[in-house]
Amino acid sequence: MESGRRTHTLNGHRGLVVGLQYTGDGTRLYSVSHDKSVRIWDLSSHACVRVLGAAASGASKPSVPLAALAVRRVGDLVATAGAARVVEVRNASSGELVQSLPGHERAVTALALSPDEATLASAAMDGTVRLWAMPY
Repeated sequence: MESGRRTHTLNGHRGLVVGLQYTGDGTRLYSVSHDKSVRIWDLSSHACVRVLGAAASGASKPSVPLAALAVRRVGDLVATAGAARVVEVRNASSGELVQSLPGHERAVTALALSPDEATLASAAMDGTVRLWAMPY
């Protein structure tokens, strides 16, 4: 394949896409958007296989745009955050809220998992970085 050549375009978000993360095995890509959703893409078919958030039905939905995500390597848990100042950890299969992590005083702008995936770091416009113990 020629270097730098676009191979596919993944369409579906209705707002600015602000974050991307692959699963550890490279079979799925997670995208987060200001449209208040996370989309999970199967990279063999290039299809969106799951939507979490505003475009999904059922589970509670974020009420403000999302700005950051972090995904465990196996893809079972996804953390999201944004203007609501709360980090939410969800089950990626069901969309169920596993843990809510309030505490920032301004919008959360970045999330990262530690190499052992036991700790989640969140950074915010309040000038702080907070460290959280990840559930299971």
